Amino acid sequence: MNADFPVACMGLFFLASEAHACEGLEISDAWVRAAPPGATMAAAYFQATNGSEQRVRLTSIDSAQFRSAMLHESRLVGGQAQMRHLPYLDVGPGATLSAAPGGIHVMLAGPRTVLTVGSTFNLTLLCEQGEPLTVTFTVKRTSE
Repeated sequence: MNADFPVACMGLFFLASEAHACEGLEISDAWVRAAPPGATMAAAYFQATNGSEQRVRLTSIDSAQFRSAMLHESRLVGGQAQMRHLPYLDVGPGATLSAAPGGIHVMLAGPRTVLTVGSTFNLTLLCEQGEPLTVTFTVKRTSE
């Protein structure tokens, strides 16, 4: 038997057992709009790209920095702006979902710290498949 065989087998074991956070979901441009002092709500935005060959379903958001974090969508209905809670977000294989002002976003309630420009905090994305994915968000004035 080749002396390298057990080492190669161990490498394959670790590759096969590696946990993938939200099964291939990659988050970029994660930011939250700065809120005035005393504000009790904020909104977070991001780009989610699914690098896998399967649909990824984002089911909830968790954060120690806020009392609650929920998936929401803003849209115009009959000329009126409406916001609704989303029970989940699906990102198709190879697709990119944009959570942006005026559309899909994370509604953050009850901040436990002041959201000052340049500060950062973590949100943890929970998906149907894979391990939770923790993402660092930066507080900005706008999306610039």
